[in-house]
Amino acid sequence: HKDVEESAHFWLICQEGCADNPDRLSSVWNNLGYVYFNLNNYNKAKEYWTRACEYRTPLFARNPEAYRPWMANLQLNLGLLHRVLHNYEQSESYYLQALENYGQMFAQDPEAYRLDMADIELDLGALYRVLRKYDKCEAYYLQALDNYSQLFARDPETYRSSLTMIQYNLGYFYYDRDEYARAEQYYLQVLENRQLLFARNPDAYRMDLAKIQNNLGMLYRSTGDYEKAEMYYSQALDNITTAFEKSPDTYRAEVARTLANMGNFYRTVGNYAKAEECYLKASEHFGEMFRQNPEANRMDQSRILNTLGFFYYTTKDYARAEEYYYRSLEHRLLLYEQNPGVYGDYVAQIWVNLALLYAATEVYDKALESIDKAIVLIPDDPDCYDFKGETLLKTGDTKGALKMWKKVLEISPNYLSEHEEGSELYNGLKERGLIKE
Repeated sequence: HKDVEESAHFWLICQEGCADNPDRLSSVWNNLGYVYFNLNNYNKAKEYWTRACEYRTPLFARNPEAYRPWMANLQLNLGLLHRVLHNYEQSESYYLQALENYGQMFAQDPEAYRLDMADIELDLGALYRVLRKYDKCEAYYLQALDNYSQLFARDPETYRSSLTMIQYNLGYFYYDRDEYARAEQYYLQVLENRQLLFARNPDAYRMDLAKIQNNLGMLYRSTGDYEKAEMYYSQALDNITTAFEKSPDTYRAEVARTLANMGNFYRTVGNYAKAEECYLKASEHFGEMFRQNPEANRMDQSRILNTLGFFYYTTKDYARAEEYYYRSLEHRLLLYEQNPGVYGDYVAQIWVNLALLYAATEVYDKALESIDKAIVLIPDDPDCYDFKGETLLKTGDTKGALKMWKKVLEISPNYLSEHEEGSELYNGLKERGLIKE
């Protein structure tokens, strides 16, 4: 971190020395943007990269071949920056511009630009995963895997780390889609490669090894192999703690996420004391990150607050659950104001959680109010109407409950066959003779 700050100091000196040479000055701006991005000062990074882009764009228009590599790199940087800032439309635009430029250079000289193509494909895959455009995400990830694999086959030692990056992303993609066998396949490939890298240089690859150990912990928790889950989580936390002790600000996010994951594990196996301990420690770290950079860390702060809300809901501490849900909601509403298309589902999730909480405590008016707010944001979710109908039935409003069941079937005609757990609304209406088999 100190080295990066010192780098910024010298680039600022260079900026003064290049004031009379716009072309060199734009290169300095590009480097300053990169330095400030690595310092998590995203506003400064945006300022310098935007300046550089404004200067080089007309030059590129006049002489595309001379400036294409430079523009492609800058577009890639701006795509990453706007992705971090949750400006996804702008991020996609810059990434696609970069892809077009790298694609043209790749067509002329595949080996020289194969790594650049793989990098932009990886980044586009990551963006589309956030946007839940899963077909596009998978397609770009698999293209990146092909390019990284070709590089690795040519030079294993140089490209082993790059190959594990795309294997890791594919593992997480399939994990997120509940395709656990495919996720495990990629994760174990990553683990093998990262263990080799770690053995040669522990300090350089400790965090990479910890990340895959953490993800294997998540995977095995999801598949019910709790012994393996706890083993990998513990290995991950040991490695992350070692790195954190040397550089707290650099690795605080990783400590926080691993503690949160361990909290999920202990909650799953019913060890609530350990779960709460892990969650609260994670919350302290996420809170510190949020204080340092609110905009970049607002969603993480919201997630841990929601997680704590769900934990206290699970343990029937409903007052604390309500408190944490509303604290999480406050952050998500701010994000929603900035980008409704991306954050609508996240806000709806909290309203659904609150509706479940109020139903559990038989505060049905608040449960209905909360689920109605969720329905405004996710009007095509049949589960919301099923829950609303179930709640109306509990209040004695059979007419309203029947109307909700008709809405469920309108959206999802096969709702019952797709829900093995059944539907309390359906069963309640059937018991009252209001619907037939």
